[in-house]
Amino acid sequence: MRKLIGSLLALCALLAACYASIQAQCFDVATRNLYPPAVILAYTEGNGTKLRTALNTFIHQNTTFGSYASTWNSLFWTDGYPNATVRLLYSRNILPTGDKCSDTYTSPYCWNREHLWPTSKMRNDNKKRKWIEGHVKAAVDLHHLYPANSKINRDRDSHDFAPGGTSFVFNGTTYKMTATTFEPPDEVKGDVARALFYMDVMYDGAFGNTGNLTLVDSNATSTNDTNLGNLAELLTWHTQDPVSDWERTRNSRVHFTQGNRNPFIDCPEFVSIIWPPANATNSTP
Repeated sequence: MRKLIGSLLALCALLAACYASIQAQCFDVATRNLYPPAVILAYTEGNGTKLRTALNTFIHQNTTFGSYASTWNSLFWTDGYPNATVRLLYSRNILPTGDKCSDTYTSPYCWNREHLWPTSKMRNDNKKRKWIEGHVKAAVDLHHLYPANSKINRDRDSHDFAPGGTSFVFNGTTYKMTATTFEPPDEVKGDVARALFYMDVMYDGAFGNTGNLTLVDSNATSTNDTNLGNLAELLTWHTQDPVSDWERTRNSRVHFTQGNRNPFIDCPEFVSIIWPPANATNSTP
């Protein structure tokens, strides 16, 4: 019995040390105590299926979603800069909050709300347009909803994310497009990728009246499904454009507002466990 107890205590000590080590690698002081043992153990095992499940459970907890109209004020906070200004996603320009677009202000220089996961790809049934009435939680999820220049947002439309195409320059911001793809500036590619990784894990078809959002290796996904591309390119962008201090700040602000975090900002190493580079051809390990 003493040997058994001794072995169990040794195992507990080992797990505690491993837990502390993983937390120190992945999380800063402010976030390391927020993630449950199930997440840490799945990461330690390198098990993508278990990690996806544990993260899905964790990031659904304690969430509060507002109306679509309320997201304007939410973005004033999550993306806010001093003196009533906001930081735009693609251009990284700072604009007054009062320069937001409206029915009476439609200048190409105004800013509006960019859904990185297009609303047209949030459901695959005849209720897909219900998002605007607040029925689809993904449509108001601040982890992928950003202030963006209205012209660039309109050009991006519901295109998949992938490199290449014709270069466009608007107000100092360069981006590329084809008939089906959009390539943002290098400086925000990682931000885009990690927001979409979150959406894929968060929305599995069982929450918030939203379909099973799935990242795929395709540059021509249909507007009649809930798939979005291009996963392989997003994985590359995640590596090439590491997490920035601004992302961490925004993640904490969204957490304060919405109640959950983007785990791929807190611990970028989660990405390679869920989507191993050697076989990242779909979003189900």
